[in-house]
Amino acid sequence: MEKLKEGQSEIQKDKKNIVMKKDFLDKLIDAENAKHSKVRQDILIHGKALHKAVDQHIEKLVTDLDWAKKNNIQSIEQDLNTINSSINEVDYKNGEIEDFINTTDTTKFFQEMKRIEKSMEAQTPITKEGYLSVPIFNPGEITQSNVGVLQSEEKISAELGVAIVINETHQTNLSSVEYLCSDPDTTLWIGSG
Repeated sequence: MEKLKEGQSEIQKDKKNIVMKKDFLDKLIDAENAKHSKVRQDILIHGKALHKAVDQHIEKLVTDLDWAKKNNIQSIEQDLNTINSSINEVDYKNGEIEDFINTTDTTKFFQEMKRIEKSMEAQTPITKEGYLSVPIFNPGEITQSNVGVLQSEEKISAELGVAIVINETHQTNLSSVEYLCSDPDTTLWIGSG
């Protein structure tokens, strides 16, 4: 009978260990679910922040592109206006010379000859040597390093970490100790099943 009681006691201890491990694993699942929810929320919040940052950057790129085009076109148009003015001036001089050649008034012809000779030179307008062009778009890469990555932490041990610190030792006549409990007055009660 004693042997059966000892076997039953061992089974009860094993069951307590199994129940403790089950409780630990249940708590571990709860902790993992909570951690998953938080990390998932952090990823989604980071994603929204990235979307906003990317949208702002794209908007700035478009604004910079529009500004570059406007400045480049203005620069080209300034030289174009200078050239158009020069063309108008050359056309006027050409018309004046044409009229002078076709004149029948010889006195006027010889009086105006010096002035006309000076006006026969057309100066090429001074323009810029080169012009800036609208920049091209060079798309960048989205990588883990500038978005974020999942990083594994240390493995969670399935071993129960129980440490027993012995402050005092006591003698008993019991064959096994099943439970210990203390009263508020620091009395220690020892039970054996």
